[in-house]
Amino acid sequence: MKTQFSTPENSHIMVDINRADGNQTRTYFDEQLQLIRTDKNTISYRPTTRPWYKVAPGDSSIHITDPYFYLFIQRMGVTLSRQLPDKKGVLAVDITLDSLNRFLRAQVESGQAQLMLMDDHRRIFAHTGFLPDINSGVSQRMYLEALSNSPLNNLFMQSNWSEGHFSVEHGDEDWSLSLVRITYGGEQGLWLAKAVPEAMLIQSALAARNKQILISILGLCAGIIMVLMASRRIANPLKRLVSETEKIRRLDFSSVKSPNSDIVEVRELAESIDTMSETIQRFLSTLHRVSNSSNFDSLLSDIVLHCQQAAEADCVLLWTNAAEDRETLSLTAQYPLDNNSPRIDLPRLLTHLKGEDSGAGQEFYSFQPTDSDVQEGLVSDSLKLVWLVPLHNRDKECVGYVLIGFNSEPESNQDEKLPFIQQFLALPPSSKRTGTGWLPKNNCSNLSLR
Repeated sequence: MKTQFSTPENSHIMVDINRADGNQTRTYFDEQLQLIRTDKNTISYRPTTRPWYKVAPGDSSIHITDPYFYLFIQRMGVTLSRQLPDKKGVLAVDITLDSLNRFLRAQVESGQAQLMLMDDHRRIFAHTGFLPDINSGVSQRMYLEALSNSPLNNLFMQSNWSEGHFSVEHGDEDWSLSLVRITYGGEQGLWLAKAVPEAMLIQSALAARNKQILISILGLCAGIIMVLMASRRIANPLKRLVSETEKIRRLDFSSVKSPNSDIVEVRELAESIDTMSETIQRFLSTLHRVSNSSNFDSLLSDIVLHCQQAAEADCVLLWTNAAEDRETLSLTAQYPLDNNSPRIDLPRLLTHLKGEDSGAGQEFYSFQPTDSDVQEGLVSDSLKLVWLVPLHNRDKECVGYVLIGFNSEPESNQDEKLPFIQQFLALPPSSKRTGTGWLPKNNCSNLSLR
């Protein structure tokens, strides 16, 4: 229509004002309703002679014409008209049937659905394409002939129309029909008829069901993949741990390498295996040096070093006595080797401990030094935890003592290292474990230096 009327390029609305004397004012507006320009000319068109002008109701109601051919725009359409309140003019609106058809087609969800617009006199104004083209000059008779092939014919042929929903069978298929009245201008109105295959009504539900099933399957597959990946991440380190423990069983400690894992329990198990492997390897190394060493001083140094490594202690002191004098103790080995070892008055410490020990044959002492212990010169102020273990020969005679000291507060699992120290230093099997150390059966008290 822009080409037909040679409108400006940016025009969106064209308004014609036609007067009875033949003068016409044509105004163009853009999309923002801003004025573009106004043209004036004289035409032979007389709107007052048109049927829609003559029949416009004077009671403010709206009149709608039968579909007719617009000479002005060369299209089929209908005209709605009503008189102005002052009775000095008529307001009319032309609606092309093409625009009605496009509007109805935009309302259907599928090409199978059929929509049809009619008036109270059963004149068909628009449809969604299942009837002949509205611009081909068809008559209502041709519409009715074509309508016989549509399920909407069941509604059309009813004597009295009323709003509602119906189900009919047409072409071996069940259809759902609905009829709705659209009122305007008081009692006037149009009828909108719709026909939809019943299978299409549940199509969205079926599509939603299938989509949900697909999502569930994809979610299940994703879950299985994630479980397999998580299982693999858990199982692979465990398999490697089994392989490393096999090396330990074969007494091959040199090549034991525990795997890394994000699983806390697996990582802690790997660390325990590493610690066990290193401890056994150091223990075997010490035994090897003992069996091949004829130097007693070197043996004592190895014992001190191994106790320090096994207990992760800050200092280890070893005192021994001579066969001819069991009462005299001398410091024969220590860790560290420099002069930074803590000051320990072992004779006074033993006297103090044995004095507090109400039982006999104390085999192990574990205590946390107090301020009074430091002030009396029994132990150094740097020690926070002390283990004192006696050394026995094969005749079960006490031949010395090993003191293991820690400069920091003891950890909760610190006493877990005591069984290995006990076995390494060959404590008698009669001793048993308490909450603070390893004590003989006849004395389970917790000793402290107070």
